[in-house]
Amino acid sequence: MEKKKTITTISTAVDGITSLLSLKKKLKRKVYSNSGEYIGKIKDYMFLGVDVYGIVVKRLFRKVFVGSEFLINTDEDVQMLKIDPITMHLGKHVYDKNGKYLGRVKDLSQVYKKNDFSSLLVRKNIFSKSFEVTPKQISTIKKNIILNCSFEE
Repeated sequence: MEKKKTITTISTAVDGITSLLSLKKKLKRKVYSNSGEYIGKIKDYMFLGVDVYGIVVKRLFRKVFVGSEFLINTDEDVQMLKIDPITMHLGKHVYDKNGKYLGRVKDLSQVYKKNDFSSLLVRKNIFSKSFEVTPKQISTIKKNIILNCSFEE
């Protein structure tokens, strides 16, 4: 006879353990931005008292904390966000208004704890000098970043 694994419930607040959410099952769920781009996997949940304060998302060697105000509650196998995190800009190709390739985004300066940046650091290759791009210089941010000005070397 096969024995089923069950959990004995000792609680007056819950009618059976099946009605509770197991965070263990939610760890390592894939996280997608508002636009549907893959961000990473849930590495950890952060709590403030008994409330979920946010999640830690890991992709490759980078970890990003996303506050609970940006999470969309879902019972699916993925976690959706209400935003497109600014960290998605890292690694994007940057072109000037004439279509000239300027380099990739290597770093960004985040506006204090907000999902906004004050500048992007762009570099063409490891031997070239980095330069800053401000939001005022940007025309479009999609798969690539297009500037509203031209750059001369």
